[in-house]
Amino acid sequence: MVEQKSKRKKRIFPHLKNSSFFLHIFYSFIVGGLIPAIFLSILLGLLSVQILSSAFKNQTDEAISKASLLTEELFKSIEATALFIATHKDVLTWAESEKNDPNKILAVNKLISEVIDSPYIQAYLLPLDGSDTISRRQIPEEYKKELYENWGLLGALSRIRTEGAKPVFYSLPHYNMQTPVSFAVGYPIFSKSLPIAYLILDVERDELSQRVGLAAFSSGFISDLFLVDKKNTILYSVNDAIKEGSFYEPKEDGSFFSLDKHLSHDLRLLASYPLYTVQYFTQKMKNASFFIVFVSFFLFLIMAILLSRSIAYPIQMLTKTMKDVSYGNLDIRCDVNFTKNAEMSFLIESYNYSLDQIQELYHNRIAQERSLRHAQVQALQAQINPHFLNNTLNSIKSMALLEGNKDVADMITSLARIFRKSISISSEFTNLADSIAIARDYFTIEAKRWPGRFTLTENIEGELYDAVLPHLVLQPIFENALMHGLEKKEGSGNIWLRTWICGGDLFIEVKDDGIGIKKENLKKIQKKLDEARLHPELISDLQTKTNMSGSSGIALINTHRRLSLIFGKTYGLQIESQENFGTKVLICLPYKKEDSFV
Repeated sequence: MVEQKSKRKKRIFPHLKNSSFFLHIFYSFIVGGLIPAIFLSILLGLLSVQILSSAFKNQTDEAISKASLLTEELFKSIEATALFIATHKDVLTWAESEKNDPNKILAVNKLISEVIDSPYIQAYLLPLDGSDTISRRQIPEEYKKELYENWGLLGALSRIRTEGAKPVFYSLPHYNMQTPVSFAVGYPIFSKSLPIAYLILDVERDELSQRVGLAAFSSGFISDLFLVDKKNTILYSVNDAIKEGSFYEPKEDGSFFSLDKHLSHDLRLLASYPLYTVQYFTQKMKNASFFIVFVSFFLFLIMAILLSRSIAYPIQMLTKTMKDVSYGNLDIRCDVNFTKNAEMSFLIESYNYSLDQIQELYHNRIAQERSLRHAQVQALQAQINPHFLNNTLNSIKSMALLEGNKDVADMITSLARIFRKSISISSEFTNLADSIAIARDYFTIEAKRWPGRFTLTENIEGELYDAVLPHLVLQPIFENALMHGLEKKEGSGNIWLRTWICGGDLFIEVKDDGIGIKKENLKKIQKKLDEARLHPELISDLQTKTNMSGSSGIALINTHRRLSLIFGKTYGLQIESQENFGTKVLICLPYKKEDSFV
């Protein structure tokens, strides 16, 4: 026998050259990965300078173009705001009448607050008749008419004599160390074609930083950004506010790359970045390329070994598992953690699942055969001259009728029917009508023992009477309800029997209003039901070794085990019970009619 097994092993599983499969994959990774990596490293080193220089220039150009657009938008926004305020009816009403009227001043301040939503833009309304100025801050010395009437921004505004002129743009209108002002926009307020007040909007450097500087620097390629006028005076510097007001002096040593954009009002935006940054990165790229060429061989060697092993090893493990299974070891499984590849994981999991199904079918088959042998032994023990017992029951029934004892005759009739059904079983299944008849006969026998105490109520749909189910499914449940529920209850008791169909399954409910089941006992029974569903062979062993027919719950557990073995783990019994209120048993099994059942 051992020699035959050894020959079969050699015949079915010849020696596999796993090393050749591994080396084949290994060489493929070397040729397909190492050579292209070395070539790309050299090419990257040669093109790094040109690529980085071009990238820096393009990014700088994009940044300064974006900054110029934002600056022009800021200029137009400030000019439009100045025209809107200077020509608004509330401002004209204030300028043409009593300027100290609180209501008119309030209306003007409200208008300015609604139009100007930035804290870095300050508005000044300067009456030419010497009245109080409307502003949120102290008036700069340069905006006082008695001091600078013909100088600076006030001088430029005094030269506008007609309505409809463009607003005056003035760079660095006054000096303020705490809140530097980059530029201001002014416009006269006219009444009857004569200027009666000036509107001035100061734009602080923080407004330029918020709307221009941060956006331009978001690219990360600009080292500095300047806004200069036609005299090369710096109006705004992103990095250094101290430079504002001084002259812009470009570096001529070639260490910086600069770009400029011309704006309105004879202004320019200048941006620069240091060339040493490009040179630094290009040298880094060259060093990196040589380093990559040097280590790529060792890196790809390790990668090739690991990748080749990750592909070959799971296949080897799966092959080993298949060999062990073929020798009869159904408990072994292939570890899915051997691979992270989705396809291989699916293949291993599918194979393991198939083994689980085979093992489950194998154990269920063993359990069914063991249960069948046990049932056969019980049948042999029970069938001691059954015809003699049946004839004897009929004789006792006749004697009871002759003596006028109808209750005894009815009990014997019910018992005879139950006995006749038990000894005339020709198959494992019956219909619902016969099963209910046996349960009804058993109820009749028990009810005669306790006259007037028990009531049975049936609610059965007519089409369900020919439904197929195993023999003796209802009788053990009735027995459990009567013996452990109603007989121990004081007073009358009821049993309700109800059936229905849902989702292609037949549901049978047996409910009583007896003493119920204690919580701890209910938990034990439900635990046994779960064990019967998951491991029916364990319950079968237990019943074979121990006589539990008189124990509370064993009839329910045995019935549940039979249904799970026959129809599958999703079918069987469910038990609900509340102490002193009763018990409900729900049976679930596939709905099949007697004429269509195979």
